[in-house]
Parts: sequence; C-alpha cells; structure tokens
Amino acid sequence: MTTLNRLPRTTPEQAGIPSSAVEAFVDQLARDQFEAHGFMIIRNGCVAAEGWWKPYSPELPHLIFSITKSFTSTAVGLAVQEGLLSVQDRIAAFFPDKLPQQPSERLLKMTVHDLLAMATGHDGDPTEPAILEGGDWLRAFFEAPVPHEPGTHFAYNSGASHVLGLLIERVSGVPLQQFLSVRLLQPLGITVADWKTLPGGQHAGGFGLCITLEDVAKLGLLYEQKGIWNGKRLLDEQWIEASAALQISNGTEPDSDWAAGYGYQLWRCRHGAYRFAGLFAQKCVIIPSHHAVIAVNSADWNEHLLLNAIWNHLLPAMSDQPLPADDASVERLRDRLSTLDIMVGDKEQLEDAVPLERSYHFEPNEAGLTSLSLRRSSDGLTAVLHDSDGEREIRYGIGHWAYAGEGLDCTAARASWLTADELCLVQHEVWTPFKLTITIRTDGCEAELHIVRNLSWALGGWPDLNLKIRATEEQLVE
Repeated sequence: MTTLNRLPRTTPEQAGIPSSAVEAFVDQLARDQFEAHGFMIIRNGCVAAEGWWKPYSPELPHLIFSITKSFTSTAVGLAVQEGLLSVQDRIAAFFPDKLPQQPSERLLKMTVHDLLAMATGHDGDPTEPAILEGGDWLRAFFEAPVPHEPGTHFAYNSGASHVLGLLIERVSGVPLQQFLSVRLLQPLGITVADWKTLPGGQHAGGFGLCITLEDVAKLGLLYEQKGIWNGKRLLDEQWIEASAALQISNGTEPDSDWAAGYGYQLWRCRHGAYRFAGLFAQKCVIIPSHHAVIAVNSADWNEHLLLNAIWNHLLPAMSDQPLPADDASVERLRDRLSTLDIMVGDKEQLEDAVPLERSYHFEPNEAGLTSLSLRRSSDGLTAVLHDSDGEREIRYGIGHWAYAGEGLDCTAARASWLTADELCLVQHEVWTPFKLTITIRTDGCEAELHIVRNLSWALGGWPDLNLKIRATEEQLVE
C-alpha cells in the first residue's frame, strides 16, 4: 500500500478517544482469549489507533469472507444509480437461461431487493453443494424450492450474493471486479490481492475477497461519510441509508447484535450501528452517531466477544470534541501495541527438551501422512512432512516468525517448547485466519503427534483437520 493510499493518522486523544480506552479494548480481547489479527479505529476520517498481532502486519492482505457481500451490494447500488437496474426488478428476468421449465410463482416474484435483504424465500443457501462439487451453482439457485413468500422470511444465503455479483456482469457487460474497479476500488485506493471464483469462473459475490484491513476500513468510511470520498460523491446517500435500514427482521432479542435486523448485505447492530461481517469475526463496524469505524481481522468463532469489547470500552469513551493531549498515555499505548504477538511466552530450546535431528514414522491414518523429519537450521528448524502426494517443507523460526511463500500460500511459522517433552510447531497462513499446529509429545522411542487446523472452510479449500497419530522415532543420519 502506497503512502498516497493510506488514510490520515492522528492520536486517540485528538480523535476524542482516551488512549487508555484503546488499551482497555486490547486488554479485554486478551482476557477473553479472542484471537484478533489486527484492528483499526477511525474517527472523523482519521485512523486514531491501530495494532497487529505478529505474525500479521498492516501490509498483509487477509481473507474477509462475507464482508465481500458488502462490496457486491455496493456494486448493486452503483448499478442502480446508473440506471442499469432497480431493486424492484424481478431477478428471473435477468436469467431466463437458468430457470426451470416450470418456474414457481414465488421464484418469478423474487426481486433484487429480496436477494439484497436475504429474503429470497429459501430456507438456506441452495448453491453450496453445487459449488463444492464444481457444478452449475446458478441453476441450483433457481431450481431450489422456495418454501416462503419472497420478502417475508430471513435466511442467510450466500447464493443470493453470488447471483447479485453475476447480475452486475449481466447488466454491465463486465465482470464484478472490473465494474467495481473504476467506480469504487480505484477512487478509494483499494488493491484486490485475490478474489476467489466460482465454478464457471465468476468472482464469488458472497465471499472470497482478499484485501488489507485498511482497505476494508475504507469501504466502512465511505458508508460513514454517506457516500462522499475526498469531497466527491461516489455512492448515493439514499443507497447507504437503505442499506443500513431495517429491511427484514431476523429476531427479537434486544440485547443481541444478531437479532437487530438485516439491511442490504450487512447486519444491523445495537447502539444504532451496523456492520459488514465475515466468517471467523472479520468485522467492520460503522457507528454513524459517533462518526466512527472499527475494522478488525480475526480467527475466532466468538464474534460477540469482539462486539462487546467495542460497546464496553470504545463506544462509551468517545467524546464529541478532541481531548487534551496526553503524551504519556499515547506512548504507553504505542509500547503496548508494538508488542502484540499471537504467541506469548513461548519457550526456546529447553534443556533435555524434545530433540531435533529426528524422523517420526506414522501409523496409518486418514490424512495419508507417512512421516515427519526435523532438522535444525541456521535460524530455527526445518520440518519435512511426507504424505501420499509427496513432501512439503516448512521452515520454523525459534523465538521469531519465519515467513515463506507468496499470495494465499504465504506462511509464517514458529517453533516453541511447551514442556521438556512437548514441541509445538505453528504455521499461520497469513493471508487467512487459518493455522496448522503440530504438537509432538515424546515418550522414549515413540511419540504422539497431534495435527490440527484451527478452523475449517470447506468451500474455500480448508477442510477440517484434527488427527492424533502414534509414531516411532529415530535419529537422522548426518
């Protein structure tokens, strides 16, 4: 990201937030053992505070999962303001080649509005099986039963978002990313690092966009600024108001951020806020009353912990006016944020610890893994994992992160000793929330290896992995 594309920076106090409130927010995430990768707090168009937990860093893109939906919805808003379509248009009219021979009355009634509001009438996402199998996901969407009257029943449905993305292509004549490029991405200085495609080659409208956290925050800031960017209107204010408004109810619990209603491809929150939201707690929370945007990348299922930390520590501390300068607090916060690291208190080589220069041969297992060898290298250790597809080499730092690879294959790996008998090898795929952990527990000439992936997303190619494998140990020959 070039300096020209960066948002302006300020101190928390200048933005009307005590540095101590930001520190309390970070401390709350630590107490809750919430795995955040990075955060940005923006007020009045300026970044007031930001922090990243190593091995993540501000320049690394990150999969944002369903925040992609809000980019797709923005594309629909841009198409509406250009007169290419309206939210009351019936979706079937744009896809006559994908309709069943005898389309139901409910399918024929389904509008662009219904797809935007997750109110298609389906009970869920009818496209997932077809996407997993590489089939015709669009036909699967239109051939699925529609048990509810469109516009009356909320059901989260990524298929609806995919259809909206393809709708943009059909009405504009260009792919979704190209449509967004001149109208949104270039003006905001957003660089797309990766965007997953669906069977057929279309960009997924419902997930799969990979950009930096600052680029996510820029979309949130555009919405907070009612469609104005650098003094120029990019998106109609009426579209933003409609997007953030209650388009359909999704529950009646007043203290739940998941039951505050749904807008256009975004979730409404308590406190008059709304959010772009992605799997594993990717979040961009917009608080119009306080001219605030909080963007966070994470790898955690417990999204409520993050939202509660915002409501409990950041929101109450926001002042309408700048606060008196507090250099000591700013410096203390800066020091706190500079030490953020996912692995805290890990141990380097212990005396009589799990030895290196070893090879572990696995008993038969469902993953097809056959062996793992460990050798010390100049700056850490190197592991070679063998399976039915061949071998994979991973470099681990000891006391530091070792980076390797490019794009979605970019990794950061680190080794540490949990006890004298337990060696932990952690590898983060740092464009994603996914990590692979191999824990080796030794007992004489035998060992047990626990190989686990922290999270799974089968649609994206990260299936669940959680294996405990017995192995025999032998010393490697120099």
